[in-house]
Amino acid sequence: MVCETLEAKVVELSNKINPLEDEVKLLREDNDKLRNKEAEHLELSMQPNTKNKIIEHKLPLNIKKYGHRNAESNVTVVTMFHKFSKSKHSLSEYELWVSNFFSSVRCPIAIFIDRESFNFVNNLSHIHKLNITFFITNSVWDIIEMLEEKRDKKYIQNYKTIQNSLDPEKSIHNPSLYAAWNAKHFMCKFASDLNLFKSDFFIYTDIGAWRNSIYPNWPDVNFVNKVKLDLQDRILYGQINKKEMIDDNPRIDSIEGTFFAGSKKAIDQAHDAFYKIHDEWFDMNMFVGKDQTIMNVITFKRYSHLVKRLMSWSAVCKKYYDVWFFYQAFFASQDQFQCENDKLSLIK
Repeated sequence: MVCETLEAKVVELSNKINPLEDEVKLLREDNDKLRNKEAEHLELSMQPNTKNKIIEHKLPLNIKKYGHRNAESNVTVVTMFHKFSKSKHSLSEYELWVSNFFSSVRCPIAIFIDRESFNFVNNLSHIHKLNITFFITNSVWDIIEMLEEKRDKKYIQNYKTIQNSLDPEKSIHNPSLYAAWNAKHFMCKFASDLNLFKSDFFIYTDIGAWRNSIYPNWPDVNFVNKVKLDLQDRILYGQINKKEMIDDNPRIDSIEGTFFAGSKKAIDQAHDAFYKIHDEWFDMNMFVGKDQTIMNVITFKRYSHLVKRLMSWSAVCKKYYDVWFFYQAFFASQDQFQCENDKLSLIK
């Protein structure tokens, strides 16, 4: 009799619990659907210790976007800052250069950065109230991992072992530098594909290249529009001396890796050309760790029809400009450009 009573109570409780379980299951399914839907859209929240809005979006690996959602500009500047275990320069030097960069650039900025460096760089950027998107990774190797997935290749272990052994300048280079140099074209294409600021022209610049000067309101957007018309969807590379690639030897410093610029189509074409050559050499166990050598081949050998050159070395100026950083004065307003040349005449 007792057993029958207990069994009846179990059945009664089960009848009450089962509908609740079904309801919970439905709620969970609805919640999962909502989360999936939210993951497809940009979510706004507030980042602690900053006044910038955060835009979080589901991206590959550990990358997130920080910055203002509604800013629009004809030009987006793309750059990167990754801390390496070995560096030739001190933190105070980088602080000055990054500060010069943020004191100059006034159009929206896309920065690829590691988590460890984010607070340092964000604190410097914050005082200028700029429109910035931060792409945050654990390290530069996360970006190479993304590139591996896109190219269906395995670069990382090779960069850290074989490439370093092949490097004729290995005494002053390291695998992290190879990763940073060879990520530039990929990062610029990534930023231009997302195109958060609805831009039609993109300038990649090393953030550590702003060493000696501040150029207020950089770049001159009106002049950028003239350059864009002149380029006609070709990429603009900087040529730092008169030397051109001789025979099949690309290992001369002629085209700099410090900057490049162009339309969305130009960025796409340069990206495809760069990684096509990179992968060909990579598959032949050749050294691919220095982006300049690949850019030399693009410019003088394989894809010259896709390139125009900023002839930095040929400028006749009243003021000294380091050829590696000449592009900064070139894209600055006319009153900050102390050279006899018509600017557009320096593009060949």
